[in-house]
Amino acid sequence: MLGPKCLSAAAGPEGGLVAMLKEAEGKGFTVPGPLPLKIDKASFDRLSVRLPAPGVAVVDATLDCEGHAGATQVSSLGVEQVAFEVRDGDWVAPSLAPRLGQVVEALELRRQTLERDGLPDGGDWPGSALERRRLSAQAWFIRLERKGAEVTERYRLQGDTPERPVDLVAEKRLSLERRDSGFFFPEGLW
Repeated sequence: MLGPKCLSAAAGPEGGLVAMLKEAEGKGFTVPGPLPLKIDKASFDRLSVRLPAPGVAVVDATLDCEGHAGATQVSSLGVEQVAFEVRDGDWVAPSLAPRLGQVVEALELRRQTLERDGLPDGGDWPGSALERRRLSAQAWFIRLERKGAEVTERYRLQGDTPERPVDLVAEKRLSLERRDSGFFFPEGLW
């Protein structure tokens, strides 16, 4: 099988970049971030390569993947834009799923904030009256669109009320919008 470098030399950078992504499918890869996302199973499809400047490339693709971020299972399907640049003669991408990494980062920061602070006004959510609150995300099912993301989060909420301990597993739908170079929750954290 021809490697990405051979394909780039023979067919231009487009073939080599596509080959690099296809090679990563079989090996798995890690998406860097505050909570690194380990992709165990991936499929890049509908790949389109743009060369906006010499030594710079962007591969637009759909990415269907499964993996985990810490103890949280992650399953995602959606639009990805993988930026490459030439460094020391080789094409390098800082991340093979940068948009997905940004969504996972936003979800983890949300989880940490809710676990630590609850909602600012106490809110109408299952954990508002809990003491020793622990919130863990068991799974994130992500649909990544061009301008945002839809997520179903399976979470586990544990803590104590004056009457009894609480151990709740439930699901919550979340919408994120893309702004600048990240994602945010336009309707608030809960």
